[in-house]
Amino acid sequence: MEDEFVRRAQRIAERDRADVQHREPYPLVLLRRLVAGTAAARRRPAEEGAAAAASEKVAPRPKAKRRASAKAAAPEAARAPEKAAKAPAKSDKAPAKGSAKAPAKSAGKARRAKGGGGGSSGGSSGGSSGGGGRKTGRRSAAAAPARGPIRRLFGWCFRMGLRASAVVVGVVLLWVAAYAAIDPPGGLYMAQEYNRRGALTHEPVSMDAISPNLARAVVAAEDARFCSHNGLDGEAIREALEDYAAKGRLRGASTITQQAAKNIFLWHGRTLWRKAMEVPFAALMELMWSKRRILENYLNIAEFGDGIFGAEAAARHYYGVPARELSLTQSARLATLLPNPKARDPNRLGSRLRKRARAIAAGARTIEARGDDACFLRS
Repeated sequence: MEDEFVRRAQRIAERDRADVQHREPYPLVLLRRLVAGTAAARRRPAEEGAAAAASEKVAPRPKAKRRASAKAAAPEAARAPEKAAKAPAKSDKAPAKGSAKAPAKSAGKARRAKGGGGGSSGGSSGGSSGGGGRKTGRRSAAAAPARGPIRRLFGWCFRMGLRASAVVVGVVLLWVAAYAAIDPPGGLYMAQEYNRRGALTHEPVSMDAISPNLARAVVAAEDARFCSHNGLDGEAIREALEDYAAKGRLRGASTITQQAAKNIFLWHGRTLWRKAMEVPFAALMELMWSKRRILENYLNIAEFGDGIFGAEAAARHYYGVPARELSLTQSARLATLLPNPKARDPNRLGSRLRKRARAIAAGARTIEARGDDACFLRS
């Protein structure tokens, strides 16, 4: 059995040296070892059975070995005190010292004889249990199999997955942190619209160049609790679920932070995957950006018409004025475009949308009166 384990260890070492020489990719090495290990596993039961049968024929039984060693050690342990008593004393203290040590020495000899000493009469039968224990330890150390190729392959994949996840998280953190200081050039949706139309109207400006009327109107229309939540509006989500349970119609419950994350970092579409990805981006934006910065980026990248992006482009396109000169009525009409900008025109609103614009203007006046605009206008 021991020779078999040694040969197996030699084969593994030779395979490792061959792998280093040929410099094969690590996954291919693991797959090749997996195939070789499967073939070896099929032969192993028969080989181990034959080796066990051979060892049972040759090796004596452990109990017989212990009895023989005990019998050989007993007479010697019995004669040890007599020899110590007959030994001549050199001084007054020597006899006591020698007589005290003699039984200890005899007991030590007896223990060694029992443990595997062999002795003079032990002979071939004195292959002690202690020696057998050491051999068994060597066998168990040699027999302990290394990690199999499947476990190594899974471990390699797991480590690669952790490293890739760490890289992705780091890139996302740097991406969001960078846009806290620089203006986003656009998003995936803007790139898609540019490829479709060939041209876009987009003029990003600072928050100081946007009319407070438009900022309040957009907050009143899209996210009335913008200053009080941390990226997710739990009350709006609950109201949307209740509305769905009562009417069977699911309406949006996204905050301005979530919409800004969608426009800047993600893509448009009604999918749960995209909706789930909004959450970590919105949380990072709330952590790294101010409310003023979030609303500024949203107003600069929101779509207000076919190929028209940002408040400045919308104000000049529809009213011929810069964004800082928009009145409350004009701002409320622009805010009605946001849910469906391609199908609406602020200068040709129907009765329902005109009523909606008046409600938005009233909400903007309420925000101003209560001071709910302090987080994005006075910070």
